[in-house]
This record gives sequence, C-alpha cells and structure tokens, in this order.
Amino acid sequence: MRMFGVSERFACRVTGQHRATQRREPVAQTPADPDAALRAWLRDYAKNHPRWGFRRAYHDARGEGWIVNHKKVQRLWREEGLRGSPGTSSEVTNLC
Repeated sequence: MRMFGVSERFACRVTGQHRATQRREPVAQTPADPDAALRAWLRDYAKNHPRWGFRRAYHDARGEGWIVNHKKVQRLWREEGLRGSPGTSSEVTNLC
C-alpha cells in the first residue's frame, strides 16, 4: 500500500481482502512458540511426578517463578498429552 501510495481501504477493496487482515502481524515475524520453555518444564515435571496433575503443576510453577495462570497451564498440559496415572482406587468393588 505504501509502495503504490493508495489508502488501505482502497487497496483492500481492489484485492478483495478484509481490512482486518492487514493489521495482523505476519506469521513469519511471530516467535515460533513463546511457551516452549514452559512446555519443556511441564513435560519434565510430569516425568518426575507421574501421579500429579496440572493443578499441582500450576502451583509448583508459580512457586518456581513462572508467571502463568491456571488456564494456560491446563491448556498446555492437555496439548502435550500429559496425564496423571490413575493409581489405585480406595473403594472396594462389590463382587456380588
């Protein structure tokens, strides 16, 4: 648009694009994964503590200095496919 000296509105109308698409930063200029370090920490945490889930991981992450909320930890935990092992149930099954 700057190259041809036309307005954003005109250039988008001519090309058939929405104007909102011109305001987003291109994918090539965004960092690859801003949460890569936290993902690695969560994988390591899940490997060291296989019975613990994302809630405990969230509190330990905050304790180690990560500035993150519980929703992000839960989303990354799910995306990484991390699961706590089911363990044993304290209930007695009825065989009758």
